[in-house]
Amino acid sequence: MQETKTVTLKVTGMTCMSCSNHVMKALEKVEGVIEPLVEYKEDRAVVTFNPKLTTVEAIIKAINETPYTASLMKPKS
Repeated sequence: MQETKTVTLKVTGMTCMSCSNHVMKALEKVEGVIEPLVEYKEDRAVVTFNPKLTTVEAIIKAINETPYTASLMKPKS
């Protein structure tokens, strides 16, 4: 069984389903991304990935290369 991690990112600039599809396609191109879930209404992406194949930084970079901006979400206290 492969090791996985999940990260929740804030993605700014998305206004519609087309925007979330654009981000989803960018994430699907990142080797090691297993399951990207992008919710434009929530301004977030929840990404499950294999940490042996990619990093959180590479995932953020892939989103930042689209017209949108990603950053780590702060945990709610």
